[in-house]
Amino acid sequence: MRHANQFINALESKLNQDNKFNTLVLNFNVVKTACLLIELLEQIGAKFYQVRVRSQTLRHRIEDVAKNYMNKVDTELEMRYLLLEKDFEHRDALDLITIHRIYPMLESKFADNVVKEIWRSPYSTNNSLFSASTNHHLTFGYWNFVADEELTNRFYHDKDIKSFEAHPLQFTVWRYSGKSRIIVEFVSTILLSIAIHILVNFVLRESPDITLKMQSFLDIEARYLAANQTLPGYKAIEDAYNAANSSIKVPVESFFNKVMVVSYISFLPLFYGF
Repeated sequence: MRHANQFINALESKLNQDNKFNTLVLNFNVVKTACLLIELLEQIGAKFYQVRVRSQTLRHRIEDVAKNYMNKVDTELEMRYLLLEKDFEHRDALDLITIHRIYPMLESKFADNVVKEIWRSPYSTNNSLFSASTNHHLTFGYWNFVADEELTNRFYHDKDIKSFEAHPLQFTVWRYSGKSRIIVEFVSTILLSIAIHILVNFVLRESPDITLKMQSFLDIEARYLAANQTLPGYKAIEDAYNAANSSIKVPVESFFNKVMVVSYISFLPLFYGF
């Protein structure tokens, strides 16, 4: 509802302007634009009952502007362009006028002539049934002047890079691409920080126990290295050293592997600079 009110307010302010900033002036086909605006107003009025009266009021104003413009058209050729130009859904102004019953736009003299010409149909049979056949017309008609797009755009032809124009949404893509990268970098940094915090906390919890085990092993190793092999108790010292070495090997290797994992993960945020 809020967006509908904002749209109607903006459209009303544009219609109130008599200069070149009027929304019906900033286009090539005033009639088609007026029909599309009326279609949009009809959809808004059907969906939001609160703005139905304002939508109908704006519709009548658009009809009056378009009617006055069509009365000032000088040639029938220009009127044909205004009434028969297609939109992105392959609808022309006459289709929209029929659907939404915008009959005041047909009160122009040239508009009436265009409608009558379509009603009479410009495709005469010329006393021949074959002239009404599209296949016959394509086969025996003079179509040599029509450009063959398939022939000129084949894959083995050289492409001129300068002939390619920028996409209409290129600026929008460029504007949001940096924003998306920043968001991905932010989320990735948060996840890496959480992972590093968990691993560092786990390592710090194991550090005192590993320190005590290492200190005990170093004491046993010092006694083993200082012992005299000729003494009777040397065998017991050697067995104690081997047992301590076997018991401390696995937990110490696991601890230092976790420390290395923390170190490797800590370097990952630096790669965002590249």
